[in-house]
Amino acid sequence: MRNASSVCVAAWALLGLSVVSGCYRYHTASDITDASVAPERDARVPSVPAGCSIHAFKAGQKFDPIDMVWVVDSSRSMLDEQARIRQTINDFVSDVEARHFDVRLVMVTASDIVPAPLGGDSARYRFVQRSVGSHEPLEALLDELPRYRDFLRPKAALHFVVVTDDDSRLDADDFLAQMTAQLGRSFAVHAVASPDVDGAPCLDEGAIPECASATNVRRSACGAAAIGREYYALAQRLGGQEISICVDDWGKVFGPLLDAVGRTEVPCLVDLAEPVLADMEVTLSRPMIGKLRLSEVGSSAECGQERAYYLLGQANTTRLVLCPLACGSTTAEQVELRIAIGCSSQ
Repeated sequence: MRNASSVCVAAWALLGLSVVSGCYRYHTASDITDASVAPERDARVPSVPAGCSIHAFKAGQKFDPIDMVWVVDSSRSMLDEQARIRQTINDFVSDVEARHFDVRLVMVTASDIVPAPLGGDSARYRFVQRSVGSHEPLEALLDELPRYRDFLRPKAALHFVVVTDDDSRLDADDFLAQMTAQLGRSFAVHAVASPDVDGAPCLDEGAIPECASATNVRRSACGAAAIGREYYALAQRLGGQEISICVDDWGKVFGPLLDAVGRTEVPCLVDLAEPVLADMEVTLSRPMIGKLRLSEVGSSAECGQERAYYLLGQANTTRLVLCPLACGSTTAEQVELRIAIGCSSQ
C-alpha cells in the first residue's frame, strides 16, 4: 500500500506527463511580488524570522506592459514574409492591446515594414534600420541594442521575435550569454523559422510536389533555406514559441504569438533582488495535490528529469531558473510558485 507522500509524487508525475515537453510558453519575471513577512503576534502562530521574504506567483497574474523587439531577415528570399508582416502587424498589435496590455514594438530590418497607425506613433514604435543578412538576426539584435535599449521599459515583459528562413551563425548559447549580460534581465525569444522536417528545412505549404525531391539549391526556392536550429533552441530554453516560416496563413504565426505575450502563467525565470541567497525554499503547489519542494542543481546541464531549479548570478541580482520539467508544471491551472528566503523557522 502506498503512503501519502508516494501518492503526491505520483500525482506530480502524472501532471508532468500531461505537459508538452520543455518550456514552450511565455514566462516573465517582470512583476515580482516581494513581501517582507513580519512576525505574527498571535502566540498560537509560529514566529517568522526577521528578514524573511516571499516571492509568490499564481496563475492568472497579468503583466501589463509588453515590449516586443522584432528582427526580420531582409534577404531577397524573405520578400513575401516582409509583405505579410506589413499587412498584418497593426492588427496583431491591436489584438494584444485589446487584451489590456500596453505594447511597445521595435522593428530591426532593412526597410520600415510597419505602416501607420503604429508606424506613425513614436511613443509606441521605433524603427531601427539595419540590413539583416540570412545568418545575422541574432547578431543584429546585439549590435543594434544601443539604438533601442532606451525604448525598453524596465518593468515590461520583454519578447524578441526572430523571423528568418535560414539559421544563425551565432549559436544560441553565445547569444543568450551576451544579451543577458547586457540587459541584466529575463526575456523570451520566439522563433519564426524552419523546423526540422526529417533532417531538412520546411517546404512552403503551397509548394509543388516536385519540391519534395528537389536538390538543395532548388529546394530553397520551395521553402526555407535551412533549419532554424539556433532560433528553436532559444525558444525552447526561454519559453518562446516555435513557429514555422513556411505557413501561407500568417494567422498561424500571429495566433501563437498573441497567446504567448498575453499569457498569465507562473514564470520560469525570476530575477531576485538578493545577490546572495541562503536558506531558500522553492515550491510548486496546487489544490488537492499539495506542495512539491524543488531541489537545486548546479546548472541547466544538470536538470535531467528532475523538478528542480538552478541559480545564475547577475550584477545586482540572482536569477532563479526552473528546469524544463518544473517549468512544464507551471502551466497547470491554479498552480503557485513560492520562493521563501530566510524563512526556515516558518
